[in-house]
Amino acid sequence: SNSITGCSSVLANTIVNVSPITLPTAALTTVTKDAAELYYYTPTCENIAQVNPVGGTPVAGNVTAKVWVENTPPFLYVPRHYEITPATNPNSVSGKITLYFLQADFDAYNSTVSSSKLPINALDAAGIGNLQIAKYAGTSLNGLPGAGGYTGAPTMIPESGDTWNGVSGKYTMSFLDNVWKVTFPVSSFSGFIATSASSPLPVNLISFTGKATEKGNLLNWKTANEQNFSHFEIQRSVDAKAFMKLGEVKGDKNENYEFVDLTPASINYYRLKMLDLDGKYSFSKVIFIENNSEKAIVGQFFPNPSQGKSFVEINTLEKGDWNISSFDLTGKLINIETKILQKGLNKISVEKLNQGVNFIRFDNGKILEIRKIIKE
Repeated sequence: SNSITGCSSVLANTIVNVSPITLPTAALTTVTKDAAELYYYTPTCENIAQVNPVGGTPVAGNVTAKVWVENTPPFLYVPRHYEITPATNPNSVSGKITLYFLQADFDAYNSTVSSSKLPINALDAAGIGNLQIAKYAGTSLNGLPGAGGYTGAPTMIPESGDTWNGVSGKYTMSFLDNVWKVTFPVSSFSGFIATSASSPLPVNLISFTGKATEKGNLLNWKTANEQNFSHFEIQRSVDAKAFMKLGEVKGDKNENYEFVDLTPASINYYRLKMLDLDGKYSFSKVIFIENNSEKAIVGQFFPNPSQGKSFVEINTLEKGDWNISSFDLTGKLINIETKILQKGLNKISVEKLNQGVNFIRFDNGKILEIRKIIKE
């Protein structure tokens, strides 16, 4: 029988795995193996990648796996990046690839960007949704696009319309012992650079934010340099995996947009699908809004009945003006006043009441509530 001490391999139909996984730390590490071995690791058992020969034309023969680890910020990409090159037909053979990243790799990238950050832990669904792998054809001297590197536009992974750990099952991410395993299918090789969700060429998305309001979840975004741009499709998910379309906003070059989700769930993930006039599209980063309450809550009067002053508590989602109107049993207006309520719990008093039954209306322009109070 065959075995390899302290490493992972497939020999004589025997799989040997050792945990925890360790990754290379050198500026460049290169390993060449036969595709049948699946696992690519150094003599000291540092894992580089896994390549399964599957798909329409499975990869065969020798395969060279390289990993670069950058140390100098700022990082326009995750500082650990890969190149996997079969010796035969690299542009037409297929397989399923697993790449490894340390949480420290994502943290280094996040420290130099202000938005679209990558996951900070296994529970960060929005961060997972932001990850993209830029796949470049050919080989390079430094594993990067540009001078001495890859030429041409990359293919983005996951493909448009799919997500990590989504319903298709094609693209998966898992996290154990501070190591991320990122798995995806390919029909060609070779450069793989991890980054976060980017905006499409026809429009530069400067910001995308959202907040819960009493009317609904308000989404705001700002753009620049809109060229040949068609429209935004607003999408929502409750699990950051399966997204549904909420509506559309046409591009009009005013560069400031908003959309209100009138029926949010308690947990909401939002993203923008940005489409140009040629039908090409890309996605924004994913943002998260939690709704603990769907609207302001107007409590009941106390004491009720009242012999004079009575109180009511109003819990609001935002600071704003409230009109408070008093009516008698016939509907005649008794009094109206405007109060500025702060975000959160407000305790207000109502004094101008007629003897008997009174109706008090609370209105902030978004919701309207009526309460009954009796003055003795």
